[in-house]
Amino acid sequence: MEEATVGSGDQCGGSFVERGFLKWLERRLGTADFISIAGERSEDLPRTSLTPKLSRMVQDFVLEVKSGFSGHEISFLRLPLPLSSIEDDEARGIQEGELKITP
Repeated sequence: MEEATVGSGDQCGGSFVERGFLKWLERRLGTADFISIAGERSEDLPRTSLTPKLSRMVQDFVLEVKSGFSGHEISFLRLPLPLSSIEDDEARGIQEGELKITP
């Protein structure tokens, strides 16, 4: 394997989308519930290390929401324990253990 182009050292835009997702997720779930899966506030998360629960959510977001985003579809992400067992909450977009993501 070899370098196809000279690297510039700039950050890729995709990482900013994932950081934006984490901030959105904290606002949607509320700080206390976000911390229960992430361990800390979204702004304090290290860029290279996420908890296993949060890492799975980011991976699901990238594969199921971000990669096919057209601006029209509604997506759902599974919530990890303990959040998957909370009551449905329409205001937060939680239905049957999943988080509703609208365009």
